[in-house]
Amino acid sequence: MRTVILASLIVLLAGIQIGCQTPARDRKDAAPAATAETNPFFVFDNGLRGENLKTIASQLDLAKEIGFAGLAWRTDDPARVKEVLDGSKQRGLKLFVIYANLDLKDGKMVYDPRLKEIITLCKGTDTMIWPNMTSKQFKNSDPAGDDIAVAGLRELADLCDTNGLRIAIYPHVNMWVHRVEDALRVVKKVNRKNVGMTFNLCHALLDEAEARIPALIEESAPHMFVATINGADSGASKKEMGRMIQTLDKGSYDVGIVLRKLKAVGFKGPIGLQCYNIKGDPKTLLTGSMSAWRKLSEVPNTLTAKEKAAGWQLLFDGQSLAGWRTYKTPKGTGEIGSGWKVEDGLLKKLAGIKGGDIITEKTFDDFDLTWEWRIEKGGNNGVKYLVTEQRPSAPGHEYQMLDDEFEKWAKMPTKDHTASFYQVLPPVADKGYKPAGEWNCSRILIKGNHVEHWLNGKKAIEYELGSEAVKAAIAESKFKKFPDFGQKIKGHIMLTDHHDEAWFRNIKLRELSAK
Repeated sequence: MRTVILASLIVLLAGIQIGCQTPARDRKDAAPAATAETNPFFVFDNGLRGENLKTIASQLDLAKEIGFAGLAWRTDDPARVKEVLDGSKQRGLKLFVIYANLDLKDGKMVYDPRLKEIITLCKGTDTMIWPNMTSKQFKNSDPAGDDIAVAGLRELADLCDTNGLRIAIYPHVNMWVHRVEDALRVVKKVNRKNVGMTFNLCHALLDEAEARIPALIEESAPHMFVATINGADSGASKKEMGRMIQTLDKGSYDVGIVLRKLKAVGFKGPIGLQCYNIKGDPKTLLTGSMSAWRKLSEVPNTLTAKEKAAGWQLLFDGQSLAGWRTYKTPKGTGEIGSGWKVEDGLLKKLAGIKGGDIITEKTFDDFDLTWEWRIEKGGNNGVKYLVTEQRPSAPGHEYQMLDDEFEKWAKMPTKDHTASFYQVLPPVADKGYKPAGEWNCSRILIKGNHVEHWLNGKKAIEYELGSEAVKAAIAESKFKKFPDFGQKIKGHIMLTDHHDEAWFRNIKLRELSAK
């Protein structure tokens, strides 16, 4: 198995680039996204298989069309490998790695005899040999096989070195090099400059090492030649393969944890997209992953030059809660509760730990607000706007953030669901909601008395402040006791504490003229 991944979403709001809607590449006015220094992103060949992908040329064409820098291949007939090499070069692609098997057997390391010819064919291309390591002689992770592996790898390394190639050992669960630590141990013992290792997200998750992933990347960094990623669900069992390998735009695991750590340790090598056994149309699947990759490649909580020129400001800098305070607690008179935590570029509301509702120190009346959020299964949270501290029981209008699919919430009226004007107005049915554990992008636009709620690039609600329709809806809500609720005021932005776990990032606001 191997790994690939990705996603990119940017939004057009009032003709201005912001963080969560129309992809920049589709807009004439789009400025380049603020991106981290990019690593080459390649696709596993297991993502290039399908009814219309029977030829090497068609597979290379799809990789090129989607936007990958190149691809992985496998130990194959040397003539086919040459076709991949030549076809890649013609299309401006690169063959990054060739997957192989090295087996510890009867006291020596053996492999497909075609591999030697393939290595010669790849001379001068910087293609890497990408071996998993198996053995029936030794149990998984058993260091008793190290001497045989080291001797065999050194011999293979010499052949690769003569042709300018490197070896990146591929940890694979249920094989002799079962985990990251096994690959690292062997690489250190081989002690050759052209022998390194791969960090595989899916296999780390299958090894139940989710909590240790940042530490594993840190330990592997000096010897890491390749990394692989894919969408996955956090907390999935190792028996749930389908949840461990998904397209990059799916799954509740935050792949950004891996990418940010790779950046932090200075990793400059290629990153592959694992596609093993993902069912569906390859073009559709890879397009979704590429969109995710572009989104993940952005530096969170930053503004582009064009956004700055247009007047956008960050309400969260990714490092602190500067500019926020606890509701009903004047600035400088108390600290924000421990239930709010800034971690790894995210603002996190911890489950079950009181943090209190927090509000911006500044107030706003006409504005465009965007943010990205994720919530735990069964979770409930919200962003309130036009918030006043003179009406604590109804401080402001709430853009609801909810696990709509959770049984308890699914039974509630739709005016209480995600993207609603909570308790007052329901969102449209086809609002583009993503389920608990996945990132959603939201927007609130207020211009004069006109208000809009957006979700993942779709308008979910629009209404007029102070209108008869809003007054009538409020009269049927729990806010009917407050005659001024629903009127236009200048107020704070609030992040609510509903005790459930929630995450926020890329909170941006642009003040507007009411005209």
